[in-house]
Amino acid sequence: MLYEIEGVIMRKFKLFVIEDDPVFTEMVKDFVENRPEWEVNCFPTGEECLKKIHEFPRVVIIDYNLDLAGQGGLNGMDTLIAIKKISPASTCIFLSGQNSYGKALQTISHGAEGYIVKDENAFVELGKMLDALPAT
Repeated sequence: MLYEIEGVIMRKFKLFVIEDDPVFTEMVKDFVENRPEWEVNCFPTGEECLKKIHEFPRVVIIDYNLDLAGQGGLNGMDTLIAIKKISPASTCIFLSGQNSYGKALQTISHGAEGYIVKDENAFVELGKMLDALPAT
């Protein structure tokens, strides 16, 4: 997909959101779609995302505690590890309700580029991380 900015046609970057809470998924999607450079795809499970990871998204936003419905699927950490095996160049950012230094450190040590706690500053922090990515 393409978008135009100041008369220049640019290619959109793929951004995947893995979030099992439909309300929060829509909030993230709405936030990111306000930035014209992003094409957003949302998945309720890690398994669903992994079916499309061959599209090599620029960014993947992952919830730490997936499986809201209790179906026994992949958690966020397992999903991260699988993503990094297939698409190591994808920037993975955790957006989680887990306000734990240990969990954040664990995600970073397994290849995540960021960990944001779902609080009143979450979207500000997410915006800063997206803005800091190189334009290419």
